Amino acid sequence: MVRLVAQGLTNAEIAGALCITVGTVKTHLTNIKAELATCNRVEIAAWAWRNGLAHDET
Repeated sequence: MVRLVAQGLTNAEIAGALCITVGTVKTHLTNIKAELATCNRVEIAAWAWRNGLAHDET
């Protein structure tokens, strides 16, 4: 999910890609923010880029 946030997908797009509800995406993002000690999805994306997790797996 962090990779999808870093790629700029919306919550709805992430939900569709992962076959989960938007509510579930929001819950996971809340948990990710707490785990990474970040305040928003921009900081999650920055963390992903810094740690090499933002690129596709192709």
